[in-house]
This record gives sequence, C-alpha cells and structure tokens, in this order.
Amino acid sequence: MQNLPPTKNTSDEIEDSASSEHSIEQTGGHPKKENGDTAANLGSKKTKPEDSPTNSGSKKTKPEDSPTNSGCKKIKPEDSPTNSGSKKTKPEDSPTNSGCKKIKTEDSPTNSGHKKVKTEASSTVVAETEVIKTEVVTAEVATTELVKTDLVATEFVIPKAVIPKAVIPEVITPRVVIPEVVITRVVIPKVVITEASFYDQPDPEEVGAQASAKPEENGDCPEDCASPEQASNHQESSTQTVKEFLTQGDGGEEPPSPEMEKLMLEAAFERWDQKHKVQGVLSITKEKAVPKGENFLSIVTRLTVKVVLGSGRQVTKRFILKEFPKDEITRSICKNSGIFKLETNTYRIALKEMEYLMAEFGDTDDVLWCQLIKYDPFSTILLEDLTDYGFKTVKRQSCLDYDHGILAIRNIARFHAMAKVLQERGIINATENLPYSLISHPGTVKSFFYKGYEAVSKGIKKYWGKEWAEIAEKLRLPLKYLEEKMLDIGKLVENRFYVLNHGDCWSNNLMFKYDWKNKPIAVRFLDFQAPHYNSPAIDLTYFLHQSMEPSVRRSRFNELLENYYESLLLTFNKYKYTGPVFTFEELTDEMERVSFFGLSMFTIRHAVVTTDMDDAMDLEKIFLTEGEEGLNIDIYKDLALIDRMGPDLKLIVALHAT
Repeated sequence: MQNLPPTKNTSDEIEDSASSEHSIEQTGGHPKKENGDTAANLGSKKTKPEDSPTNSGSKKTKPEDSPTNSGCKKIKPEDSPTNSGSKKTKPEDSPTNSGCKKIKTEDSPTNSGHKKVKTEASSTVVAETEVIKTEVVTAEVATTELVKTDLVATEFVIPKAVIPKAVIPEVITPRVVIPEVVITRVVIPKVVITEASFYDQPDPEEVGAQASAKPEENGDCPEDCASPEQASNHQESSTQTVKEFLTQGDGGEEPPSPEMEKLMLEAAFERWDQKHKVQGVLSITKEKAVPKGENFLSIVTRLTVKVVLGSGRQVTKRFILKEFPKDEITRSICKNSGIFKLETNTYRIALKEMEYLMAEFGDTDDVLWCQLIKYDPFSTILLEDLTDYGFKTVKRQSCLDYDHGILAIRNIARFHAMAKVLQERGIINATENLPYSLISHPGTVKSFFYKGYEAVSKGIKKYWGKEWAEIAEKLRLPLKYLEEKMLDIGKLVENRFYVLNHGDCWSNNLMFKYDWKNKPIAVRFLDFQAPHYNSPAIDLTYFLHQSMEPSVRRSRFNELLENYYESLLLTFNKYKYTGPVFTFEELTDEMERVSFFGLSMFTIRHAVVTTDMDDAMDLEKIFLTEGEEGLNIDIYKDLALIDRMGPDLKLIVALHAT
C-alpha cells in the first residue's frame, strides 16, 4: 500500500477519451464490462460479490461505508466525501471532482485528477461539466490498497467534508421525468371515446386505416410513427389499453346486463333518497297558521324546523300540524263526524292513488294537494307546508277574480275526473263515503241554515232600511222546507253522474302560485275534511258562491261552467276513461237543481267572509246553541253589501219564499 501525505488536492486537466465502439453502462459511478466485472477488477483476481468496486484486494468494509471510503475511518453521514474544508461548489459539480479542473462526465470518478485512462469508451457524447477548483485546508488522509490491473492505478484523497446542498438536486432531478410515462397514457381514452360509443370499441384494423388516410388527425400517434402500419399498431395498442381500463374489475368487455343496470339504478335511487331524507332535527318554532275565526274543527299550527339531511346539509323545513280541538264540544263534534279519519284516509288512499295514476300516464301537470308526512289515527295530521314551494293564500275579503276562478274551476274538474277514473277501476268505492253532513244532517240544517237565514233577516232589517224590510222578512224560510230541499239535493239517484267531491272547496282552502306578472299559474287544495260522493255540481256551486266575486260569478257563469266541462273531458281522455260522461246540458241542469244550496251558502256566509271583523261568526257557539248565537249581525252595517248581495237575495225570495 502507498501512504499519501496531507497536501492540497490538485490535478491536471484530463483529456477527453476518444469515441469507442461500445457504450459503457454506469453502475454506482464506475465503468462496467459486459461480463458484469467492475473496472477496478479487470485483470485481477475475482472478487466476492459483496466487495465494493474500489475495495478489491482489501479488507471487507462495513455496509455503512461509502464505496470510496474503503480503508478509511468512518465518516459522519453529513460529511461530503470530497468537499471538506473547501469552498461551496456549484450544483453541477461532481462529488468526487472537488478541486479538479474541467472533466468529461464519461470519465470514471476514480480517475479524477489523473492522466487519461484507456477504456472502452461510450459512443454517446456527454456534455462537459465545470468544476470549481477548491482547496483542502485540512484533511485526515486515509490510505487505499490498489489492485494492479491493466488500467492505470488511481490514487485519491478522501477528506472530511460537508455535502453542499446545491449538489442534492442533481441526484433528485433525473427522477422527475418518470411521471411522463404515466401522463402519456391519459390521452388514450380520448381516441376511443371520440371514435365510438362507451361499449362499442373501434375495430383496430379500421382505426389503422383511418390513421393511414389522415395521419395528421391521429394526435396520439408518437412522433416516430412514420408509416400507416405503425399508426395502426399504435392505435390498436391504445384501444386495447382503454378496453382494459373501461372493463377493469367487471371480468370482461361486455356491457352491463339489464339485471346489473337495474341494480345500479336501484342503488342510485336509494342514495338519492338518503341524501334528501331528514336525518335529525336541530330546532323547532311554532306559530298559528290561520287567523282567529277562520278555523273551527281543528287547531292548525305552522312548524318551522331546522333539520339535517342525509347529505349533511342543514336546511329549513316548514310543516302544518292539524290537531283535535281542546274544548270538549268541538272535540265531540270531530269524533262524531269522523272528519280526521276522513281527511287522513283521503290523503292515504284517494290522493295517493291519484299520484300513481298521474305517474302511470306520464301526466306532468302539478298535483292538486300537499303531501301527508305523518298522522296519528285519528287525531293528528302532519302535512308539508306549501309556502315552501311559493304558494300563497288569497285574502278572503276580496274574493276571487276571473283569473283565479278559471284556474281553480279547471282544476276542480281535474280532481273530479281522476276520482272518476279510480272509481271505474274499483279503487274508490262510492258506498264507503259518508253522506255530505252539511246538507244531510238535520241538526246541521237547523243550526246553520235555518238559524243563519234568521240572523241575516235581522241584520238587513236593522241596517239596510225600510226598502229591504219585505225582502228581509221573506228570508225567514221554514225549517221543514229547508230540510226537504237540502235532503233532496244530497240524495243519490241511480244513473245520475256522481264523483268524489272535495266538500269544502272555497278560497280559504285554496293556495295559489304566481308568475312574475302576479298572475296565478298553479293551485292547491287544502282541508279534505268533508269528502263525499255526489254530484259534481255541489263542489261547483259551493266554490262559485263562496269564493268568487259576486259580479264575476253572475256575469260569467256559463263561461266558468264551460271551462269546467272542457277540463273534465280533457282529463278523461288523458287517462283513457271509458265510463259514462254527462253532457254539458246535463251539467247545467244539475247546477240548476243544486242552486238553492249555493244561494243559501252565499246568503249566510258572504257577509262573514268579506268582513274584517274577527267575531263575525263563531261556529262553536252556533252548534252549542243550535244557532241561537254565533252570528254577529253587526256585519250588515257595511252598506256595500247591498250591491253585492242584493240580486241573489231577491232571486231566493222569488224562487223559494212563500
């Protein structure tokens, strides 16, 4: 071995090696022959595999020792092999060339600072790298045992040093180009999807022909695709890759079976349902949903609820809660009449079946009711609040104009027609519906109609003047006459055209939606507490006399009926109804037959509906006292009622007074 004294590490400029016939593959920074022997071992005895390239002929080093540290004492990890005590080098400096002049990158690291070494050089020209000359201030010199080979022996100094941070990118940067191989695969799906459908992949031969005809459009062909055959081969390879990508995990290239598509859709619907379903309630606030005096047979409350959906979002929902009245009298009336059971079953059966009917025939028109959310049989009903969808109630005092009336009456016809279709299918059974209690129950006829006419008579006499005294007196219709007339109107006669009626269809039980011009475009019906099976003329006359502006009803009565009848026939045709239908003349005859019911409702209720007084009518008192109390005659102080009610009052007297 040869000992090297401490000295400044300088070297002569190394000449470029001549181009050779074969390339040299570098491993660990050393030249390598085809047989796998390292350059340091050429011409010497065979070394063990675990020996490092520069340790041939020396003692076995520890694993943590650097390949160039063989025979030296252990160097700390943070020390650079060659730059200890030297100035900071540029990033492109080689770790072992510190203090040397410019060298070529193909030279072996162990030849730094020595004359040209004769090797089988690579034919590839490598760019030169400048190395800043540095000085070694102090160094602990280690000795290295060199093996005699046909190469020139290399001697080098390994001082302690700190690895310059600038050198680190040289090691890491070449690894960044690896993702380019992956990125080039991203463009492959574009070729297949633009040429064919998702499941129908293009034929490789056809794609090759297209590439041959239009090579400039084949964007995924490599730059070295010089022939149509090469373009075809590349396209075929791309297509196969995409097929594997699209069918990965399904075991083949065939499209999903109908059974699989069905399962996928079922899973999608279930996921959608879970995302929109309420998962929890955060807060609840309550308020009265209707003003005092406008509801009698139930307590109506609006619930504003902040909830968490299955998607995790917090939203505000509103609901309408209808409950049994708390006082004993009205609770008794609700139980005896069964109105909560009637309303609950109407939502559960009739209205739900109408929704199924609409879905069956692809009817895209709006439904005419709100949704039942929950019920407690049969005292509590929870409904969706239509204000969440932009629907509003109208001000009852002003009644409905023609636009509101036409929209409502055409949708009453839709409701009747759908109920008739369900009746034809046997879903709605007419015999299961109770009679219309408002006109069939003797107690109701006495308390509401008989005593109602009596109160109107008193009010007119008191406030309208002597010219109305005779009309007022003739409005006191006999109880027996009223009972007979109402019972006759409600009687079911064979071969008469009957439908499921709403039973309480007036402006306070309607909600409208408006467009940007404030024109009504949609309507919903509320309070299905009095559904019954009878002539459609009952719902029609009830609505026209309770809700419409009197002058509009009287002047455009036939036009309103024509709209009803047209809508009825259109709905029948939509749902392929084949049962009996009455003619328009029969409809007008029915309206005439039940007109007394409409005129009576108008006489007793119109002044109550249009007044601003909160105590105009108290239904609880009316039923408790059998009509002796409950109607405040002071509402007739409003003399504007003379023009509004006068023509109809005269008609009643002319047709029904004795």
